[in-house]
Amino acid sequence: MISSGASDTAHVLAFDYRGFGHSTGSPTEEGLIVDAVCVIQWAIDVAKIPPSRIVLVAQSLGTAVACAAANRFAKSEPKVMFAGVVLCAAFSDAATVFMSYSVGGYLPILAPLRIFPMLSRWFGREIKDTWKTSDQLLSLVSECDRIRLTLIHATSDTVIPPSQTEKLFHLAVGATETEGITIQAIDERKEVLNLGEGGYIHSWSSSDKIVQKIVVKHGGKQQEVDLCFQ
Repeated sequence: MISSGASDTAHVLAFDYRGFGHSTGSPTEEGLIVDAVCVIQWAIDVAKIPPSRIVLVAQSLGTAVACAAANRFAKSEPKVMFAGVVLCAAFSDAATVFMSYSVGGYLPILAPLRIFPMLSRWFGREIKDTWKTSDQLLSLVSECDRIRLTLIHATSDTVIPPSQTEKLFHLAVGATETEGITIQAIDERKEVLNLGEGGYIHSWSSSDKIVQKIVVKHGGKQQEVDLCFQ
């Protein structure tokens, strides 16, 4: 999978959350986060891989799990920071992504709720597992003295709109600046690399915190995953 790197020194550790694949139990927001924390702790304590050599890679729902797990390590004592965090097709929170979900990219099932703010708020309150990645990401970037954060999304993603990654990029960049910064200022000062038909890369560096957004124009989910391992 990691053909562009030194395969004899790079390893992939993957697992099934509780209630998924061959793992027993029932999935809950807290349960999935605990699962991720335990696996990462195993890599550090048992496999003896230092956090400075660990990159957390996640996609879709997993991005919320990885972000929350990384945040818990960043808040631990002593603070634990990883070599990098890569989030593919991330979303700000469960309610928002559900409201924007479209079947096949064409039929927005819950879009009519947006017309009625009271119904939208009710829907948000009824969601048990909220997965507020935006809050977790804000805390993670703020807590870390050093962070390498990469957000990857495909414009052809019909499940999670790329606007979600755009929102998280601005949020993460804002967290790197102690005095705050506007979205307009971010867009004016960010580094831009145009890849033509391949997409584009937006980068932001502040002290020892680097936030990068990679947007690909084609390929959907598979293209996002492939980029994670290049």
